[in-house]
Amino acid sequence: MKKLFNVAFLAIIALNACTVQKNKSIKLLINSSLNKPVFSTHHIGFSLYDLTTQSAVAEKNSNKFFTPASNIKLLTFYAGLCALGDSVNSLKYISSQDSLLIYPQGDPAFLHPKFKNQPAFDFLKNNHKNIFLVNDTYKGKKFGFGWMCYDYNESYATQITEIPLYGNMLTLNYTGGKFKIQPDLPSMFLCDTLSKGGLKYAQREETNNNISLPTQVKNNFTQKIPLYLDGKTVMALLSDTLLATGLITNEVKPIPYSKGFEKAKKIATAATDTLFKYMLQPSDNFIAEQMLLCIAYNNNLVTKQDSIIKYIKTKYLGFLPDTLQWVDGSGLSRLNLNTPRNFTTLLKAIYIKAGEKRCFDLLATGGVNGTLKNQFKDTSKPYVFAKTGTLLNNYNLSGFLVGNSGHRYAFSFMNNNYLLDEQKVKLEVQKFIKLLRDNL
Repeated sequence: MKKLFNVAFLAIIALNACTVQKNKSIKLLINSSLNKPVFSTHHIGFSLYDLTTQSAVAEKNSNKFFTPASNIKLLTFYAGLCALGDSVNSLKYISSQDSLLIYPQGDPAFLHPKFKNQPAFDFLKNNHKNIFLVNDTYKGKKFGFGWMCYDYNESYATQITEIPLYGNMLTLNYTGGKFKIQPDLPSMFLCDTLSKGGLKYAQREETNNNISLPTQVKNNFTQKIPLYLDGKTVMALLSDTLLATGLITNEVKPIPYSKGFEKAKKIATAATDTLFKYMLQPSDNFIAEQMLLCIAYNNNLVTKQDSIIKYIKTKYLGFLPDTLQWVDGSGLSRLNLNTPRNFTTLLKAIYIKAGEKRCFDLLATGGVNGTLKNQFKDTSKPYVFAKTGTLLNNYNLSGFLVGNSGHRYAFSFMNNNYLLDEQKVKLEVQKFIKLLRDNL
């Protein structure tokens, strides 16, 4: 028995020695790779955590702060996992004999063209009462803190609203010699259009939906332009959409919020995981910002970004090793700051909370879909499941890696303030992650 014990003891020592030696080799490989000239002129940070052995493997500047861009959506994702159920609420409502009072809940899927199932809209169009919309419950600003003021015309910078409509987006098409605006509703005549020389793309005015059109465009030209949404436009859009069904005869009217909605009935919308997938894989800023609002309405919070984020940080993110600066749900703001080791710690929590299959299904998959569709195509079996984060001069990648050993890893590789061509940085990041896969 003693002999067997000694053999087992020696085997454990040998195994530990091999593990230590392997980790040393990996650290040397990582250090030599990250010291390449391509990474020498900008700020980089890296963290790698072995989820199989529950141990840190390697790091470089992992406690330094970086602009994470859309890696911030991982925080929004985790917050949703913690604070939302299987689906989000689209509307709350109170019904009386002749009136229907509706209280929007920030639902990004409401009338969104990608979401064909519309239970809340179906409910509204099939009732025959006067509809009153509570339209003063969102207390935040139209845009996230620190967003560029001139981005209002860009498709990635839609307004944040208590009742999103059509993804808060116009779609402009040029086919057969004519421009056409979607949604195709009478209230879209609020959009005065005129041709203007010198424009390559359509330009909306800042405080209305008047659009200057380019004079020379090719057939099948398409451009997405954020809607300008004030109370008048919201009422007009929703009224026209309902009236167009032929089932409703009266326009929607505004009504201020009053007590009583605490016990109102609810109408659920898309499954939360469907919203997560649309947010994470193509990196949809609109859905990310609205998800924060859904969390607020679901938990009776003040509907302002800073209040919502403070609540999430206090209640759900106390385990992070570094105090982050977090200001929006999408990562569009350059005022966000986070560390690589915060992200690997967060990814570990996501992995535990959601489970591997769910995580891998929801995140962009290398060589398969989302923002990683054209990367990591070197094998038939996917091995990277991650969130990209891109702003001008910044490219980050944080997610999960499956090593050749079968071990699962959480990693975060952040590249900030480079003047190189973005595609070159992406290629080097891809080479580095592939090298890790081959040696882990």
